Amino acid sequence: MVILMGAALVQNGMTKLFETSFNIQLSTIVPLHLTFLPNEDSIMGHLLQSFLGIDRELSGIRIAIMLIYIAVLYLLFRKARNDRFAASLPQPKP
Repeated sequence: MVILMGAALVQNGMTKLFETSFNIQLSTIVPLHLTFLPNEDSIMGHLLQSFLGIDRELSGIRIAIMLIYIAVLYLLFRKARNDRFAASLPQPKP
């Protein structure tokens, strides 16, 4: 759940960064049109956007940002676990 919340924060941050700095609307790239979701001004809509990164303007590129974040974290933790496991093995004597 923490990783999903982190992915949502990164996705929201990247969306705001591209909108303000480069005038690129990420929600227009492969839009999903989730009009059944509550508006961001409501409490439930705000919670969905903040914690899960899901809102009415969700798009394919925003989902890709979240998936890339999760994949990078998975690979980092997997490498750290493998390094720790390799260090615990007995080393051969020359």
